[in-house]
Amino acid sequence: MIKKSDAEISELLGVSRVSVTRWRTGKRYPKFDEIIKYEEELKLPFECFINRNPNLDEIRNKLEMQLELIKKEIESLKN
Repeated sequence: MIKKSDAEISELLGVSRVSVTRWRTGKRYPKFDEIIKYEEELKLPFECFINRNPNLDEIRNKLEMQLELIKKEIESLKN
């Protein structure tokens, strides 16, 4: 699995690159309503965001899997 940069993750989540960097370094955390949105829409576990040391590799991997599913859905709609 290819690791995503903070900029790529920020684009997928619709937040600034600075926000993702701050999450990664533990300087800030997403707002509660954003956590719920990511959990529901992107199938990211709540624990990813409330841990003092969020597992960004896990978040990246789950985003990659979700993106692949979306791509496959789009391709199936084209056929």
